[in-house]
Amino acid sequence: MKRLLLALAGLILCSTPVRAEETFQASLAGSFVQGSGLVSNGSFQYDGVENIWQQHYTEDFFYKNVEGEQMHFNSDLGVKLDYRLANTYYLQTGVRGEYDNLRDDPESLTIETGGGYKFIHTSNLKLSDEFGFGPHIDKNGTSPVVSNSIWFTWVITPKVTLSNKFLIERGWQKSYVDDDYYTSNLTAITYKLFTTVDLSIQQKYKKEQNVTTNVTLFGLTVHLK
Repeated sequence: MKRLLLALAGLILCSTPVRAEETFQASLAGSFVQGSGLVSNGSFQYDGVENIWQQHYTEDFFYKNVEGEQMHFNSDLGVKLDYRLANTYYLQTGVRGEYDNLRDDPESLTIETGGGYKFIHTSNLKLSDEFGFGPHIDKNGTSPVVSNSIWFTWVITPKVTLSNKFLIERGWQKSYVDDDYYTSNLTAITYKLFTTVDLSIQQKYKKEQNVTTNVTLFGLTVHLK
């Protein structure tokens, strides 16, 4: 855990102060499971833009309780910096730390650096692809991984938005392919209730060693500036 906190703190301290355009959002979602069970998911996100720099800070937690007992707890914390090279190209680097009580090693840290390309970037439609390479660190040691993510947002109407965030990480060397893998996908449809409040339906999928999550969630998101 100390390694995770130090890496995240280092990236935050080295980031450029952002003041030109800043947005904050917090969301809470949940659903009931068969029997006397409850699933809850919360997240916080900060996005900042200053000229050619962009900063993103995210925290996401997932909690599943069945008959009064904790079955699954996951916490995902990320810091990401983008540096614009052109209107459609940019460099990016990030740190993702995760805790999951169902894994053999609950704590892990992934650091990656790479680039991104904006295929479409309009007020109503956005599509971008990112790739990265870096170390994955856990109690078993350090291994190289490659990552690819696809971000999609479609503002269907002024009140309805469809979005999808996909991330995949795989071990670079053949000996690590079966051990170091991580796939997540979040699809969401949001309806704007008020200027700063959205109602959402989310499909959350995550798969890694010994852990698979696939759940539908209903929730609210609050936007602040």
